[in-house]
Amino acid sequence: GPETFSQFDEVIVLAEGRVIFAGPIDDVVSYFANLGYTLPATMDVADFLQMLPTPDGATFFDPSRAAALNGDVNTQHYTPQQFAKAFKESEYGMDIEKDLKAAHPLPWTASAGWT
Repeated sequence: GPETFSQFDEVIVLAEGRVIFAGPIDDVVSYFANLGYTLPATMDVADFLQMLPTPDGATFFDPSRAAALNGDVNTQHYTPQQFAKAFKESEYGMDIEKDLKAAHPLPWTASAGWT
């Protein structure tokens, strides 16, 4: 519920096993708003995110808003594949991709005395 959701700093949203958002909770509503999805005033964020990638999530989509905000020509509710593609191409997705490709030193090494 909303009480549990509000205890976290970040969220990962999946649709059919695909990541459609991963980032700060404070950014999730505006991220989907930029895709043309509006959180209803009568709904909490957790319920919105659960419903968003389902067929019922189409009720939140306004194609004219998406076009005005980001030039998106998509006129129909996103599929899980489209959500995942949009996320991968977003600032959040590109930051994760960059971090995954960066060289990371080992967090620990065996001491010389270990065999």
